Amino acid sequence: LMAQKKLDAILITGAREHNPFLTYFVGDAFFTHADILIMKDQEPLLFYRVMERDTAAMTSLKGVCYNDLEISRYRDCSERTNTLLSALRYAGMTSGRMAVCGRIEFNTAYQTIQQLQNKLPDLEIVGGIGDEILNEARYLKDEDEVEKIRSMCTVITTVVGRVENYICSKVLHDGLLVEEDGTP
Repeated sequence: LMAQKKLDAILITGAREHNPFLTYFVGDAFFTHADILIMKDQEPLLFYRVMERDTAAMTSLKGVCYNDLEISRYRDCSERTNTLLSALRYAGMTSGRMAVCGRIEFNTAYQTIQQLQNKLPDLEIVGGIGDEILNEARYLKDEDEVEKIRSMCTVITTVVGRVENYICSKVLHDGLLVEEDGTP
C-alpha cells in the first residue's frame, strides 16, 4: 500500500485515546504519547517515554525509549521536534517521503512539521495519505484476524441466546419479569 502512494514511511503520533491508528497497532496498551514509525519493508518501531516502558512491553512492537536516544539539541527547535528528529535519525528516516497521521494538537503539530522540514530538507512530509493507507490496512483482515472475529461472534451469540432464554423463562406481571411464584 505504501509503494502505491510512493511513501517511504508513515509516522503515527499522539496519545492512544481517540487515536484509531495508534490503537490499531498497540491495542489496549494506554499511552499518554507515543510515536510509531512504519518504514517500507520494515517492522514498525514504537518510540515511547520512559514512564511508559511497561506499557510498551505489552505491545508486539519493537520499542525504543526516547531516553535511550541521543536527543538533538537545536535551540531553534521545540523539545518535541528535537525528540522526533532523534527518533527519525535513529531509524534512518532522514530523506524520502513520509506521511504523518494521528491525534495531536494542531499548533504543536504544525510547528513540529515546519521545524522537521527545516532540519531534514530531504524528507518530504505529507498528510492525508497515511490515513488512507492505514484505513485500508485496518479493513483488510488476515486469517488470524478473521478467526478472532468469528470466535468473538460465537461468544456474543451464546450470551445473547442465554439472555433470551432467561427472559423467555420468566412471566410478565405489571411490566416486570417475575418467577413463576411471583417474585421479581
